[in-house]
Amino acid sequence: MKRGIRNPLARMNVRQQMILLFLVLVIPVFILNGYGNNRAGQILKRHVTNAYIELNKQNFKLISRDIETVNKVTATVFQNSVVQQLDTTGKDTVLQRVKTYEKLERMLSSYSQESDERQPLYYSLYVYDPGNHYFFAPYYPESKKSGVYFFSNEAEKPEWFDEAVARKGNGYLRLTDHLSPPAKGQYDQKTLGYVRAINNIDQGGTIGVLMVTNVDARIGESLKTVSRLILTASGGSFRDRTRAELEHVTVADA
Repeated sequence: MKRGIRNPLARMNVRQQMILLFLVLVIPVFILNGYGNNRAGQILKRHVTNAYIELNKQNFKLISRDIETVNKVTATVFQNSVVQQLDTTGKDTVLQRVKTYEKLERMLSSYSQESDERQPLYYSLYVYDPGNHYFFAPYYPESKKSGVYFFSNEAEKPEWFDEAVARKGNGYLRLTDHLSPPAKGQYDQKTLGYVRAINNIDQGGTIGVLMVTNVDARIGESLKTVSRLILTASGGSFRDRTRAELEHVTVADA
């Protein structure tokens, strides 16, 4: 007579059967929970990464906007008739030179005044005057002050002057410690500046170098508008979207 296949559970007591049942029911739950947490972490990481990418794009746009604004103003100064007619050969009388100096001071000051309560930018023109014909003009530049400054020798030349001239009218950003050489007795004036040489349109050659200071404060002010990234678990504007739709959301959609 053949023996039937015996149920292995029949060999277990009640306690062993309960333990086996517990393992059969609970282990899959833990596996599914671990898989779900892993997937959720991957999705969150991907969205956070995308959010930071979008944040950096916004920061870049803001910085580019500020630099473009500065570049437009420097282009206007570049073409200004008073700047283009500036004479350092001594042909003009002292009175004419004083009037030219005053016009330049007023013009640069007008560009440095902000009406929208933003951090101001300060426009200053540095001119090489080998004959010291503008002896009456003060040479005490500051990072938060506009003006026109004349120097007559190498000891008074700013460290970035020749560098700007070599770029032939192309503006660029430069972090500098001095607006005038330490030999002039000026204290350190570390600032991020936008530097651009001003060339003579008709005759060629360099008239001077335009230095725009306080650019770091202006850029920092702009970046504050998007300086924080807040993640919440409430769902917000994404509450009713499907998983497939969430794959392509951006910061702009929030």
